[in-house]
Amino acid sequence: MIPTSYSWVEVHGATTHFPIVLLMLACIFDIGAIVFRRPAWREMTLIMLVVAVATLPISLLSGYLHGREYARAPVGYDLHWMAAVVTSVLALIILLWRMATRDKLVTRDHLQKPARIGALILTMGSASAVSFTGFMGGQMVFGDREAPSAAVADTVQTVPDSSVEDSKKLGAAAERMASAAGKLESASGKVAISAAQVKAQAAKPAPPTAPATSPALDAKVSEMARTAQKLEDAAKRFEQSAAKMERLAAEMPSGSSRGSGTSSSAPPKIAAAPPASTSKPPTGTSAPAAAAKPEFDPVLLVAGEKILRSEDNGCLGCHKFNGEGRAKGPDLTFAGRLHGDIEWQIAHMKDPASKVPGSKMPAYDDMSEPDLRALSTFLASRK
Repeated sequence: MIPTSYSWVEVHGATTHFPIVLLMLACIFDIGAIVFRRPAWREMTLIMLVVAVATLPISLLSGYLHGREYARAPVGYDLHWMAAVVTSVLALIILLWRMATRDKLVTRDHLQKPARIGALILTMGSASAVSFTGFMGGQMVFGDREAPSAAVADTVQTVPDSSVEDSKKLGAAAERMASAAGKLESASGKVAISAAQVKAQAAKPAPPTAPATSPALDAKVSEMARTAQKLEDAAKRFEQSAAKMERLAAEMPSGSSRGSGTSSSAPPKIAAAPPASTSKPPTGTSAPAAAAKPEFDPVLLVAGEKILRSEDNGCLGCHKFNGEGRAKGPDLTFAGRLHGDIEWQIAHMKDPASKVPGSKMPAYDDMSEPDLRALSTFLASRK
């Protein structure tokens, strides 16, 4: 498909390869002219220098405008720009020198030996400078894509040492939760049976001398019914917790710890607890379930997503989020699966290298504390 619009990075990529190739070929032909005594080759190097110097301003301008597209300059941009300027100055000097001595250069290498050596050194210097400039440009574009695991390389590079132990602990806790839910269900069933027996006993006709009803017996039946309802509600909550623990155990990474050659299998899945007893207490005795407290502040989540998408911070200039942005850095769509701790995210934003050694992400230590916490909360919630 032919693109309908272009950015400065495409223009820079289309124009910057011409001076790189021409300056390196000019160096090769210049050496060959001296070694093989071919004056005509010097004329070819002069033509290459003219074309290279003519394309250098376009390459410099497009690179400069592309750099201004970022809210923060990428790592290595300043060194890349300085190398490009040095290359342009060297190429312009050698071209002016060649043009001034063009008659001598074309006629059988009549330059004095020191002049030939100086011209060759300048040509080699411009070729070396343009090679280094291209190398730094490649580092800027492809530096974050060295390892296949870089889909999340800025947030985590290796499986933590404690991941295997955490998986085992999580599995054991889930099994204990399921066992407790089963015992609770059994106790709830026994209480329900006892309540039914008490109701049946109370329904039998009393002796003529005994009253038809007993307030103490009614109070006992109501108390047992309330207890049965509480046990049933607790069993349901235990069943929900066991199901959540099973999901967490399934999502827990099973990779090997750093430095070991053995791998750990995923924690065993647990069976959901059987449904709680369906015995219904008398009217007006059911206890409402406690409302679950949200894990993350909804206000911070909304503010954090707005900060992530803001062009002022340049997050989507290096990262993808829900299919948007660039792929220079890791995808942040599910950043919370690897690091759901808000404090870890805050420390990583302030000093990325302290959490991910070798990280090329710029530090955001100048961001205000409320914005930093909102953005970190939003990233930690992306599970």
